[in-house]
Amino acid sequence: MAHRQQGTTAGIQRASAAHPLLGATLGGYVVRRKLGDCGMGPVFEALDERGRRVALRVISARFATSGRVMARISEEAEASARVHHPNVVACYGVGRTEEGTCFVAWEFVEGEELTEVLRRGPVPWTEALRIGGEVAAALAAIHAAGLVHNALDPSSILLGAAGEVKLTDLRVPPTSEGLRQGWLLGGPFFLAPEVCRGERADARSDLYALGAILFSLVSGRRPFGGRSVSEVICKHVEETPLDPRLDRPELPPPIAELILRCLAKEPDARFPTAEALAAALDQAEREAREWSPEPREPGERTPLDVVAARAPLPADVVVTTLRRAASHLRAAHRCGRARGGLGLAQVRIGVLGDVGLGPAGSPPDPRVQRPRGEAPATPGDDLYALGVVGAALATGRLPFAADTLEGLAEQHAAGPPDLSAVSTPLRHLLLNLLVRDPHLAYPGADELIDEIDLLAGGRTPPLRDRGGLWRWLRATLGIGALSPA
Repeated sequence: MAHRQQGTTAGIQRASAAHPLLGATLGGYVVRRKLGDCGMGPVFEALDERGRRVALRVISARFATSGRVMARISEEAEASARVHHPNVVACYGVGRTEEGTCFVAWEFVEGEELTEVLRRGPVPWTEALRIGGEVAAALAAIHAAGLVHNALDPSSILLGAAGEVKLTDLRVPPTSEGLRQGWLLGGPFFLAPEVCRGERADARSDLYALGAILFSLVSGRRPFGGRSVSEVICKHVEETPLDPRLDRPELPPPIAELILRCLAKEPDARFPTAEALAAALDQAEREAREWSPEPREPGERTPLDVVAARAPLPADVVVTTLRRAASHLRAAHRCGRARGGLGLAQVRIGVLGDVGLGPAGSPPDPRVQRPRGEAPATPGDDLYALGVVGAALATGRLPFAADTLEGLAEQHAAGPPDLSAVSTPLRHLLLNLLVRDPHLAYPGADELIDEIDLLAGGRTPPLRDRGGLWRWLRATLGIGALSPA
């Protein structure tokens, strides 16, 4: 168990003094102070007969009187005691006093849960790999003992005072009846698809959970979110996570590829063992140190920076940025082909307003690029992406912000984002860029530049899709009874 240093020592002592177990001896353990509460009761710091500090988890009476619950607790403690590894919290055993108080004694770890680290935001990829490597080593020991963790999530990973990683909360698999009832042992954000389907977990299920934790560490968010547990579970089973480089463009590709392999839907597509994953983490670190991101000029911004700061740019700056970006697209469009290289992190805006684009053929950003299946990219795809970029700059938020490929595809198909806060001339320009009908869209960058020049001269561009305008009004303002003339 981890003891998190929170509040003053006096506050901890007052909280401990109020508990009747303070100073009591439970099975040879002298209770010193209360550390906190877990799902089944309070946790105390105690001393054993040798003066060794332990974390004593006391089981509350409503659980201690259940034979089934106590049998499970004993089984999990026995399973933990079978694993001897420096990255696994040691279990010293289960006990019951003559008065009937039940407890489990664990190795005492001074530090914090990984949950606290994640609350502070993403960590450097080097730290994420270090944590991941130590967790993989712990999982290898657990799997070698014929066990599966079954509940791996950030709350089961402890970071000691010196940064050492300790894995706790090892669980035994639920019974077949428990699986049928949907007994979820881990947090829903880190469950493997097969576990979400009610199937029994195996070692590769733990590797999926570790992949989700690594994703959270490098990106600052979970791979799948949702408004309910069922929505999150459905995403684990059916939807595709986004590349973590969309949130962290400086993340080396080998690390992103490793994380996405861990998150494969089918267990056979993941790493076969924890040892294989640990070796891959070492290899990814070596390759990552040889990789360097595209350098950025001092003061340079991207639309992703604008969104992160929630600071929309003035309309005239957005219009100028769109025109300069369009000039980069013009040569390719005159040849009838798409240029590519457009994304929220690939459009670079210098301190003097100069604009650069990512390399032609850069990987597509699904938040910006509309889905096209196997069809080749067209100039219209470039301009649509430029419209999304412009909307991000003008509103200071992501126009399309789902956390899966499928969710983004639905949002793109639903039509343009809410642009009601944008000035009318710029809003018309952005809606024209976001037109889905290729017959109404700009044929290429030349036509877009001509219209931007008219806008700069004080004219408001006419809408290319009046039906689209009314669809937008109905969706944004709730106007349902009107129709275009």
